[in-house]
Amino acid sequence: MAKQKKRRGSKWIKPTRATGRKKERYCRICGTTASQVRIMKHENICELCVRELSRQKGGKLACKGCGKVVPKQVRKYKGYCKDCICRVCGKPDPEYCQKTGFCRECSKEMGICRVCGKEAMAQVEKNDGLCDACAKKLRRH
Repeated sequence: MAKQKKRRGSKWIKPTRATGRKKERYCRICGTTASQVRIMKHENICELCVRELSRQKGGKLACKGCGKVVPKQVRKYKGYCKDCICRVCGKPDPEYCQKTGFCRECSKEMGICRVCGKEAMAQVEKNDGLCDACAKKLRRH
């Protein structure tokens, strides 16, 4: 399999640098041109629309969990980005996956602490999902 090239430069077309064909690019949502506002290269969405989409968390172009604007991932993972999907089972759990990369059920099966994310199978089973250090901290409070 051929190695993929990493993207060079910015993912935005800046109004000061937009010349020639790039100047004619426009936002597919609101229609503003590249000479007025920065436009995301691969998606043709202006900066203002990106902010609005990430605030709304609609599930069409922005992730339902974190609000990140990544249309390809959102289409692939049914409304969520890859950071909000469990790596093992593929279920969305945005709140917990941001911390550990796994959903609650998978982390419990693997023996990962709910608080710090440390893998300690026996400790997690004994302390209801917590490692010894986190259990000790919670008992003090």
